[in-house]
Amino acid sequence: MHPTLHFPAGTYSLSRGLELDHDIRYLGDGRDATILQCNSNFLAPAQSAEKLALFIAQGPGRVLNTEIRGLMLDANQNMHNRSTNGYGALVMCNWDQPSPSSNLRFIDVRLKTLVPNSGCVSLQNARYVTVAGCEFIGGELFLARTDRTSITRSAFFGANHQERSIGELQNNNFSITDSHFEDYDISSAVGRGQGRLLGGSAHFGAQYNAYIGNNTTLALGPNPGDNGGEQVLCEGAEIYHAGFAVSATATSVTFSGLDPALCKDQTAVICVGKGLGQFRKIAGYDKSSHRIVVSPAWNVIPDATSKILIEGGTCRWLLYNNHFDGKDFYATAYTAMAAIELFGGCYDWIVAGNRITQMRQGWYDGAVEQSSPGTENNPIYFNYFANNVVQSCYYGIQHGGGRLVSDTVVSVGNLFRNNKFVDVASMGINLWVTVPDLPSPAAVSDMVVFEHNSFTNVNIGANLDPYDAGGYSRNAIFYENQFTAGTQFASNSYGVKIGANSNPAFHNNTWNDFLVTYAGTLPGAILEVPFRTFTLQTLPATPAAAVAVKASILNSGTAALDWTATSDSPWLTLSASRGTVPDELTNSSLTLSCSPTGLPIGTYAGTVSILFGTQIKKIVVSFTVAWEVAPPTEAKIRISEPAPRESQ
Repeated sequence: MHPTLHFPAGTYSLSRGLELDHDIRYLGDGRDATILQCNSNFLAPAQSAEKLALFIAQGPGRVLNTEIRGLMLDANQNMHNRSTNGYGALVMCNWDQPSPSSNLRFIDVRLKTLVPNSGCVSLQNARYVTVAGCEFIGGELFLARTDRTSITRSAFFGANHQERSIGELQNNNFSITDSHFEDYDISSAVGRGQGRLLGGSAHFGAQYNAYIGNNTTLALGPNPGDNGGEQVLCEGAEIYHAGFAVSATATSVTFSGLDPALCKDQTAVICVGKGLGQFRKIAGYDKSSHRIVVSPAWNVIPDATSKILIEGGTCRWLLYNNHFDGKDFYATAYTAMAAIELFGGCYDWIVAGNRITQMRQGWYDGAVEQSSPGTENNPIYFNYFANNVVQSCYYGIQHGGGRLVSDTVVSVGNLFRNNKFVDVASMGINLWVTVPDLPSPAAVSDMVVFEHNSFTNVNIGANLDPYDAGGYSRNAIFYENQFTAGTQFASNSYGVKIGANSNPAFHNNTWNDFLVTYAGTLPGAILEVPFRTFTLQTLPATPAAAVAVKASILNSGTAALDWTATSDSPWLTLSASRGTVPDELTNSSLTLSCSPTGLPIGTYAGTVSILFGTQIKKIVVSFTVAWEVAPPTEAKIRISEPAPRESQ
């Protein structure tokens, strides 16, 4: 190991900070034995870097292979804060780009500051950072522009009304594991924080790949009435450009008037038109042509209909097997308390296997409005929530967000699967948008999917139109969810409220014990035929040559559906010409039979039309009559994947 500066057991009163250096281990005899503390000289009016931290490294230099181990660092009430001349932190390592420091280790260190608005550790522009077995009291661990940071087996105690335990800006490839978070002294106003485990943003640029797993929080939350308590919070950041593509290739987009210098370290997100929902990291740009290069290649190449945002973007975070615990006043006092909040600019997250208790909302995932360069929304696309257990909350899921002031689609492709909610005081699912006086009908939450979730003891199952705004949350799919009302709830209990033009789809959901199952603007019956392409093959006419396949006819609406069916080909016959699907819990089975009688060798196409009022679904059947070298013992049948759902 490197040379060691050893601090034997004892208390050391320092009048200035120590400069961190290369290849040095700063070693104590354990955080309960060796204490380094600030004395009153740290509060001297004349400021210098050495008076801002016990350990400090600033400027253009780098620090490599440095370790702090077995020490307690104590502000001792002698630390500058944001209200004084200079912001103090017990360890401050703010290195200039482009030369990052690396291999920094904090092992078995206790950091304590009960000075309001001061910090424990501030690290900027570093890589390969390890925090293990440490304890943070009253100040945050702040990370900016770091890469490959590991925080593990550590404890964080909030105090001084501190904003968050861990703060982050543009960090890539970091993890927080096996750590614990709670207030330092829950009985004292100065012994509590604002209830955030992590508060972060892509403010400096795109950030990718985080793992937050096996952590616990205990009674963590803000004071009643405070806008705080989002335990894992990630916010959208500046939108540097919003415009339509002039041209595009598989790996590039050309704009009109784009300043490519704004694209460094950013993400390109398609928010309208062809390729909607795709996001790609910007790998390069050409100033003369206003062209950006993206990586990896687009799955669907954008065109002139594609509106693209240039923003930071927080992508591919995984939150797994954590226990997030809030305050017991979750149902009686307003707060922003949530286990997880994706607050715009969040893409491809996975939230799975977590336990969530005593929250104002189990989680909140919504777009957020930005006002630069124009009014736009940081959207949320393709996030996945599965196998979480939420108990004792006011809202279960809050989803949507954003302001309808642009044509941006604020949410698309988000999926909620197999989550369990118990004792929800108000509402299980709330799909909402913030609607100004002149909303744009294009700016919507679209194609959110809820399947196999359960909600028990809930007043309201789901609200698709909370502000009676007229269906700005559209095409939501509810499949095999269970909602059960509580017996103690008041007369406003309902299963699901639907807005005008919401165009939802319901199938096999159960709505138990609500006073009203469907409320709002009811769509009536909605015809659905999931499988609409069949390919069949048989031998020429023999006694066993006819083949058949069954098609399902569903009703994803709110009233009984009376359908009729016709075939356009004599060789394609139907088991019934009409039928009824009473509700979303039932379906009709229609047998399509193909007979080769009278047909020469060849392939034939037929169409079955299924109608309900003005709604029509068509099933296309391809039927091949052919000899085979080795005749099969049974007819061959191939069924296509489900067809895309059509709006009504």
